[in-house]
Amino acid sequence: MAASGSEASSSTQVVYSEATRDDVDQMANLNMDVEWDVSVEKRCLYEDARDRKHEAAIRTAFASPMRELLIHSLGLEHSIFVKAVQDGRLVGYLDAVDVADNLLAMPLRAIEDHPRGPHPGAILEKPVTELDSVDCYTIRKWAKNQALQTEHGNIGYEMMKSKRDSAPFYQIHMLAVASDKQRQGIGRGLLDYFQKLVGENNMCLFAQRHNKGFYEKVGFQLLRSKEAKSGAEILFFWKSGKNT
Repeated sequence: MAASGSEASSSTQVVYSEATRDDVDQMANLNMDVEWDVSVEKRCLYEDARDRKHEAAIRTAFASPMRELLIHSLGLEHSIFVKAVQDGRLVGYLDAVDVADNLLAMPLRAIEDHPRGPHPGAILEKPVTELDSVDCYTIRKWAKNQALQTEHGNIGYEMMKSKRDSAPFYQIHMLAVASDKQRQGIGRGLLDYFQKLVGENNMCLFAQRHNKGFYEKVGFQLLRSKEAKSGAEILFFWKSGKNT
């Protein structure tokens, strides 16, 4: 079930297709790079977390649970993975997984509700190859807590407060897109392919963009028809580049 597409002139074609287990590591690494950009470039972590000597350890910590999540999601009945490949290299992917209602209804929390986690200390000095799952969890929890201490910490939950009891809920909780210097519309192409995969009549879309450290809603498109047997509410967090 492969399709091709790019929305701007390009010397190379971007091909969209369903993802497999073999794509998991590439996806984890790609998402890790994007998450690192969001956390570090947008100043969501403390200075010690942004120290370059800790970069490899924190990247590994971000990747470890991500890899488990991707593998788990591939086995879910309603999970949909779509990947974009250019010149044999994974350049983007979408992952839609079932999300519990209580998460979608989660209210914004005050920053003080998230106390700073303990510093991982010597764990950050370990070679990446020696980090175990407990180390990764400790680093990740600490790094996430640093982000939650900032004014940007709860961005992303704001759109999850509303819910519709008439439809099951799905969330695009990851959109990882490599640098799109040629402006090929990789993310847009992925979304178009995803719409074709699930059927336009079964989806409604929240579109957001990143602006000066914040996500702001830029559009809402209702695609669920009365004839549709089921609907899906999709939260689409768009990060098109470092200067967005």
